[in-house]
Amino acid sequence: MGSLNMEKFGNLFFERHESPTTKVNCRPIVLLPGGPSIAGTYLNHLADQLSLKYCGLVFRLVLPNHEIDSDKPSNLKFEDVYALVSNSIDAIQLKYRQKPTLIGHSFGALLTATLLERRPELAAEAILMNSPMALTGWARFSAKMKETGVPSSANIHDEESFRSWWQKVLPLYFAKAPDLAELSLLSNITYFAKSAQQEDAAPVFENIFKALAARKSRNIRIILGDLDIIGPDNSNESIQTLFGELVYIMPNVGHFPMLENELETLKQIDYLIGNSVNQREIL
Repeated sequence: MGSLNMEKFGNLFFERHESPTTKVNCRPIVLLPGGPSIAGTYLNHLADQLSLKYCGLVFRLVLPNHEIDSDKPSNLKFEDVYALVSNSIDAIQLKYRQKPTLIGHSFGALLTATLLERRPELAAEAILMNSPMALTGWARFSAKMKETGVPSSANIHDEESFRSWWQKVLPLYFAKAPDLAELSLLSNITYFAKSAQQEDAAPVFENIFKALAARKSRNIRIILGDLDIIGPDNSNESIQTLFGELVYIMPNVGHFPMLENELETLKQIDYLIGNSVNQREIL
């Protein structure tokens, strides 16, 4: 495992994973976690593996919450989060003189897609993991909640009620019942930015995916779980129709491929990063 410490870029904190073999002029890899209610610690092991395999410098975003950045409001909307992340990526690029590789999961993948569509110059390449096509139409997820007796999220009004709800709903994100180790990686949560996943943003994300696909860029890899029930019922099919061979749908996996099949996840990440690791230029 590489060394760890916190570093602030713009107004956001990132946890830095650095291996003993970190190279000079290394292109940073930036991990944008899901949530935005999850602190992102479930990506720590993936960050360690990436820091050892590639140039050695990986930053995992810690989304603002009252435990880390108490002067930030807890009701940020998506555009607020987007602006914070965009400014932070600018700061990373300026410091390391390299366009970073972005890897976003779930909500973090929606952020990554938005960054690529609005500011394509910001990243050298990007991987979107388990990104829903939109934030509405969760028929499968709602049905599974009803089937398993999980209460509606409508009654969430503070951190205590959120934590109680999260512990009941968490197993639904996996293709099979997660073990205790996986659950512990997802236990570090905080009630944050419920409004960031507002339903009226759904058409925006659909347009972003369509615009990205129209550019026919080859610097994108999209990883989806075939048993993921997050997002609209036809989310995976819609994304594959748009992006074709840039999409890999991982079999027997739910919403957390890096926990359910880490080896295959690393293989799919390498499919993109491995082809460009020796072609990096200093800005």
